[in-house]
Amino acid sequence: MRDTEPVPIPQLRSECDACDARLRDAIAELHRIIDGERIATVRLGSYFSGGIETEEQLDAALDGIREECSRLIGTGKKVIVE
Repeated sequence: MRDTEPVPIPQLRSECDACDARLRDAIAELHRIIDGERIATVRLGSYFSGGIETEEQLDAALDGIREECSRLIGTGKKVIVE
């Protein structure tokens, strides 16, 4: 016999939907604890927000990512790519 109330389906769905974000936040916090201020995050979505239709657009986005990562590494940061 169970002593707890059943969890409503909408609440289960909401908690399930939040899992990815919670995991990402936990990993980011772990990185901050281990490496402190050395951590820098590069979010790939900002480089691909308009979509990619040509190889030139792809090359430009990848060049931008490389430049940003190189700049951060040059300042002594450890880069986390999301």
